[in-house]
Amino acid sequence: MVSKRTAGASVVLAVLLLGAAVVVVLADQAAIAAPVATPLPLPVSSVPGRPPRIALPAQGEAEIMTSSGQVLAAQKATVSVPIASVTKIMTAYVVLRDHPLALGAQGPAITVTAAEAATLPERIAEDQSLIAVTAGEQISELTALEALLIPSADNVADILAVFDAGSQNAFVAKMNATAKALGMSNTSYADASGFDSASRSSAADLLILARKAMAIPVFAEIVDMPAVSLPLVGTVSNYNSLVGKDGYTGIKTGSTGAAGGCLVWAVTRTVDGTPVTLYGVVLGQDQGPLVQAALNSANALTAAAYATFRPRTVLAARTPVYRVSWAGQTGLSVTAHALSTVYPPGTPAHVEILPASPAPFGVASGPVSTLKLTAPLPLAGAGSTGLSFTAKFRSPSLAWRVRQFLGLNRS
Repeated sequence: MVSKRTAGASVVLAVLLLGAAVVVVLADQAAIAAPVATPLPLPVSSVPGRPPRIALPAQGEAEIMTSSGQVLAAQKATVSVPIASVTKIMTAYVVLRDHPLALGAQGPAITVTAAEAATLPERIAEDQSLIAVTAGEQISELTALEALLIPSADNVADILAVFDAGSQNAFVAKMNATAKALGMSNTSYADASGFDSASRSSAADLLILARKAMAIPVFAEIVDMPAVSLPLVGTVSNYNSLVGKDGYTGIKTGSTGAAGGCLVWAVTRTVDGTPVTLYGVVLGQDQGPLVQAALNSANALTAAAYATFRPRTVLAARTPVYRVSWAGQTGLSVTAHALSTVYPPGTPAHVEILPASPAPFGVASGPVSTLKLTAPLPLAGAGSTGLSFTAKFRSPSLAWRVRQFLGLNRS
């Protein structure tokens, strides 16, 4: 016969066991917060090394930069000076903005007026850059732009101005309004061709415009032509004889006595398997024939700039990127491999962490593929690296779960 004391003890034990079972079940079902990934300070603010010293022309002004706008070297780059036919970059930009052309399209026909054709003798006497036109001749918008940008025809600049705005004055007003809107604070235009020395700009301003213009496919296609075939003229060569050689893809020459030799150019070369595009401007070059002086200065500046590009490690392999906490455990996410780029030393790196989606840490170990470390522009050729996890998260213990259920865990 079971005593009352024994029976009572059995009941107490059963209640305790039942209570413990309930606690275990509830603890097992206790909500476990998602992993917390805390970004760590990245040990990089610039590409390692000292900034390079790039030799600049002995005269005039100059600036050279990456396609993303990182200035590599500059000289008097904000001084407003005459720019001669470099003015025609803005002329083409305004026309193409107002009358867009798809690649391969000719665009509307433009009729040459008797008044426009009659200016040829006077222009020839002034030694302007021209192509022959006749009264009543019709040329397409594309052909006019080719004549504007390749043989740099001053008379076609004026023809395009009237086509776009109805008059020279109205078109010049558009040019100046566009320059202001683009932030070209040291620029003012007096004509569509640049023959007037009052058409002025600076190297820094012209690079703003150059990058905008080169984003227009038709513009970029035209200025990349070493030569073009034109009505009444035949084949004419680009004054920019660098085009088609060593990666040069444009953009525009200019030369007058007031402006000296001028060139705005774009060039793309491969450095350690990475295409690197640079934009440059030289103005006021006068060492020899003016256009050739500008070409020589541009070529030398381009070579000096590319010489500073080489493969460089921005972040080493296994650099800590995140500290991850989950269920009382911690670990680090580190770069799976080195993050490298092709860029001059001492320049901003702009490294950032881009989580693609919530990180599925859970109890997993190994690489975390949804997190990437990238080095976006202005770094040339920057890629990305995955992140690896340094610790294995295990399923929380029963004791931890009980504490979690009872609210005793600190995190």
